[in-house]
Order: sequence, then C-alpha cells, then structure tokens
Amino acid sequence: MANNKINLTLKKFEQYEHRKVLRENRIKVDKNKIDLQRKIMIGEIFLKHFPIALEFTPDKLSEKNKLILEQLEDFIEALSKCQQAYQTIEDTLLR
Repeated sequence: MANNKINLTLKKFEQYEHRKVLRENRIKVDKNKIDLQRKIMIGEIFLKHFPIALEFTPDKLSEKNKLILEQLEDFIEALSKCQQAYQTIEDTLLR
C-alpha cells in the first residue's frame, strides 16, 4: 500500500516536471519567435535607409564585404554615441 503511494507520488512528480519542461520550452519558443520578428522588422528599417547592406554577402569574406561591414559598424557606433549623449542631456534636463 505504501509502495503504491510512493509510486503514485513519483509518477505525479514526473508528470509535473514534464509539464514544467514543456511550459518552459513553449515560453522559450514564443520568445524566440518574438525576437526573430523584432530582428526582421529592424532589419527591414535598416535596409530601407542603408541599402548598401544589401551588397553584403554573408557567406563570403571578401574585401568588399569587409569594407561594407566596417563602414556600417563605424556609422552605428557613431549613432550609438549620439544616442548616449542625447540620453545624458535628457537625464540632466529632467533632474
């Protein structure tokens, strides 16, 4: 009798763990879908304003690709610094 209760409890625990793993996987898949959609939307906006990025071929590391990536990286870094400066000014004004 006690052995049956232990087995039943173990089975319920295993079921709970299985459902927990399934729930975590579902959350992870949903998050990945949202992340992918976000990346696609941002990529479309980026390509609209920087069509030079369409000349980049991801599977080749040619000098042309290196130059395109270097130019885009420099621009994005400068843009990031502008955003940081803007945020600093905004934070100062809101104090």
